[in-house]
Amino acid sequence: MKRLLLIVLLFLCLICNYSCKNNQEKAEEEWIKKHLPEFDSMEQIIYYKQTLYYDVKGEIYVPVPFGSLGCRFYFFNYGEEIKLFNEYYDDSFVCCGDINYVHLLNNEDRISITSKKHNDKYGDWALVNIIIGSQKIDDVFMTPLAMKAHEKGDDENCILIQLVSKNKYMNVLFYGGPNECLIVSTCSNAIARRGMVSLDLSKNESNHFWKELP
Repeated sequence: MKRLLLIVLLFLCLICNYSCKNNQEKAEEEWIKKHLPEFDSMEQIIYYKQTLYYDVKGEIYVPVPFGSLGCRFYFFNYGEEIKLFNEYYDDSFVCCGDINYVHLLNNEDRISITSKKHNDKYGDWALVNIIIGSQKIDDVFMTPLAMKAHEKGDDENCILIQLVSKNKYMNVLFYGGPNECLIVSTCSNAIARRGMVSLDLSKNESNHFWKELP
């Protein structure tokens, strides 16, 4: 009886070990698919994949006529009820809308959450009020990544941006990477204020983040 029990336990250990090893191999394969570049032999191109922990990214460009280098900001277009630009694909970076105001938060700025909400795909997000000096900015959309940073006490890498288009505006608190934060804090005048493409806000009627200019 003891021998049979020992055999059963050994068999269960082998199954468990095989299952764990198989799960680890699958996890490694998924990691490779998500992170490593992929060469398309038909198109003769490389799909370069990035892992980003922030939802606004800056790209250097040379203005025409040629002059000093500039920087364009691209914004992550979330989906579902927190989609920023209805006429563009979900989960893509887009450069549209004109930047009217940009500010990198510091330890003197204050965030007050007025409404915290949850999305099954993207996680927690919120509407917040932000106090910058004597100025109070209401109804700011705090993105899920900015919310995650805020909960970790990392407000100083959050970038407040006001986008405008015709007679509407939208205030968004994004989470920036080291390069984006450095650009805003040291050379914000190099940031292109006009988006690469125009917006048709008639298609954004369901987007509650865009508001009428006073």
